Amino acid sequence: MAGSSTYPGALDDFAEASPTNLGDDDSTGRTHSERHDDVEAALEAVQSELGLDPAGSFATVRARLDDIDSGGGGGASIGLEAVFMMMGA
Repeated sequence: MAGSSTYPGALDDFAEASPTNLGDDDSTGRTHSERHDDVEAALEAVQSELGLDPAGSFATVRARLDDIDSGGGGGASIGLEAVFMMMGA
């Protein structure tokens, strides 16, 4: 991964204004292409964190998480305690 991302440990901040001229650095010292690399790294971090098909049989990830919050289990065939144990939490 060429760029840098702090996700999932923290949210990335892309609020800095891009440089006016393509070859110039922005206010954080990053070039235009480095900023693209940073966004790519952040997207890869999100994909890595969520894995493949995070919505499962639900329409959205939010719907799955809402189901878990309401005690439905999120479509999982194992209990949340087992999931947390597998994650080392």
